[in-house]
Amino acid sequence: MFYFTIPYKNIERYSLSEIQPGDASKFKFPGGKTILIAEDDNSNFILLEALLSGLELTFLWAKNGIEAIELCETNPQIDLVLMDMSMPGLDGFEATKRIREFRPYLPVIAQTAYSTPYDKGKAIACGCIDFITKPYKKELLIAKIKAHME
Repeated sequence: MFYFTIPYKNIERYSLSEIQPGDASKFKFPGGKTILIAEDDNSNFILLEALLSGLELTFLWAKNGIEAIELCETNPQIDLVLMDMSMPGLDGFEATKRIREFRPYLPVIAQTAYSTPYDKGKAIACGCIDFITKPYKKELLIAKIKAHME
């Protein structure tokens, strides 16, 4: 058994939009919109929330596919879903198929670390309208969201 220590320095937290300004970060959704982030990883949810801060968006969080389906059923104000394709329990592929059964026109953007043409094709085949890979590029993420919510 061995031990090690990692130094911790408490720093002030800044919004990524303050640190990395760009043309897309100046855009605001008129009247506010609601995005469901289906993401099992807490740090990825926090990152997405930070990347999209300042856009006058409301966020809901589903930690798995079952929660994503339930939130889409009970929250008609959801305007778009960012769907992680690899989640425990029910994955994003199956969750998207089920959401399509009762909300066929709800935009679902697949988000995944896998960027092969096969993965993209599989996401589109299950009902996603677009695809973004991790790590996220802020300008591209905002542009995709904007394109599907106008």
